[in-house]
Amino acid sequence: MTTSANPVTAKHRSDSSNADYLGPKEQSVPSGSELWLSVGFSFITGWVNAIFFVRYKAFATMMTGNMLLMAFSSIMLIMKACGMHINDTDSPWVKDMPHPHLYLSVIIMSLVGAAAYRILTKRREWTAGTFAPLIVGSLVMHELYMSYRYGKEIHNPWQIVLFALVCGIMDSVVLKGGIGSLPWCTTGNLLDTGHTLVDGVFGAASSDDWWKCLKSACMFLSVQAGAMSGLMLETLTPDSWDFEFSLITPLIAVLYYWHDCLYSERPRPAEVEAQNASLLAP
Repeated sequence: MTTSANPVTAKHRSDSSNADYLGPKEQSVPSGSELWLSVGFSFITGWVNAIFFVRYKAFATMMTGNMLLMAFSSIMLIMKACGMHINDTDSPWVKDMPHPHLYLSVIIMSLVGAAAYRILTKRREWTAGTFAPLIVGSLVMHELYMSYRYGKEIHNPWQIVLFALVCGIMDSVVLKGGIGSLPWCTTGNLLDTGHTLVDGVFGAASSDDWWKCLKSACMFLSVQAGAMSGLMLETLTPDSWDFEFSLITPLIAVLYYWHDCLYSERPRPAEVEAQNASLLAP
C-alpha cells in the first residue's frame, strides 16, 4: 500500500519548478527551516522599510506603498499648480512629501533590480550567496561614505533611488528563489488565512492550509518586530549615528548563505544537454 506524501514536502516539490535557478536539495527542505528563513527575511523587510520611510518618506521593497505615495504627491502638486488651497488638516504630512518623480524613479529602479537579478541568475548562474556581498557592501559603503563625507547621514530622498535597485534584487532572491513568496505578510496571505479559518470551522482545511496560516502569522509578527526594532534604534541613537543598515547586514549575509545551504543549484543547461545526449546515445 502506498502512503501519501507529506503535504508540506509535496508542496516543495511542486513549487520548485517556479524558481529561476534553485531546486530543493533531495527534493525537500525541512518545513521548520523554511519557516525560520521566512521569518528572518520578514524581519529584515520590516527593519529596512521602516528606516527608509523615516529617512526618505518612501518604501524600499514595498512598491504598492510607493504607488499610493506617488498618487498623494501628484495630487498635492497638481492642486498647488492650480492655485487650490489645501484645507485638510488631518494629514499635514502629505503637504511635505517628495516630488512624484522620486516615487516613479524608485518603482522603475526596482524593476531594473529585478531585471538585473534575472540576467545574473540566468546568464551568470548567481545564487543568493553571490548577491550577498553586493547587497551588504552597498548598504555599508553608503553609510560609511556619508559619515566620512558629511559627518552625519544627509537624508536626501533621492538616495533611495540607488537602493531601490538593490532592494529589487533582494525581493527577487526570495520571490524567485527557494521561498517562492515575498518576504512579508501580504494582503494575499491575510486573505488566504481568512479563507482557511472558515474552512477549518467546516473541517475542510488541510494540514498544508494550516501550515500556510502559521507561516503568514509568523511573517506578520516578524515584520512588526523588525520595523519596531529599527525605529527604536533610529529614535534612541543620536543624529550623528546613522548605521542602522550596517547593523542589520550580518543577518542579511547569514540568511542569504543559509538560503544557499538549504537550496542547491539546479543542473546547468550544458549539463542537462549532456545528460539528454547520453540517454539518446545507442
